Amino acid sequence: MDPYIAEFVGTAILVLLGCGVCANVSLHKTNGHDSGWIVISFGWGMAVFVAVACTGEYSGAHLNPAVTLGLALEGFFPWSRVAGYMTGQFAGAFVGAVLVWLCYYQHFKESHDDPAAMKGVFVPVRRFVSRHGIY
Repeated sequence: MDPYIAEFVGTAILVLLGCGVCANVSLHKTNGHDSGWIVISFGWGMAVFVAVACTGEYSGAHLNPAVTLGLALEGFFPWSRVAGYMTGQFAGAFVGAVLVWLCYYQHFKESHDDPAAMKGVFVPVRRFVSRHGIY
């Protein structure tokens, strides 16, 4: 597999599974509604594991522009590949987010009166912090 495609696929998997678990916990009338932060933490951990397991051997599984940029700045990754990796990562993240939205479309409609729940899908820290009176 081409490393740029691997970054695209890996980042899409990461966002699909990670934001998918946030949707399952945050949105109304899902099977996992209000199951808590431990479910989100485990889900994100598994999302990282699956994405790295699927693409690690092809691209190194950076799966994040910050990782790619940091490795390039330290001289561990060639600058000539940074733009391609980042393009794949941004595109993969967008596709993953769209897939989450499509999969949970009905639940987004059910949650229309709770904007914090809908934001909690793509901004999970804010959802947790605001719910517990910290923010």
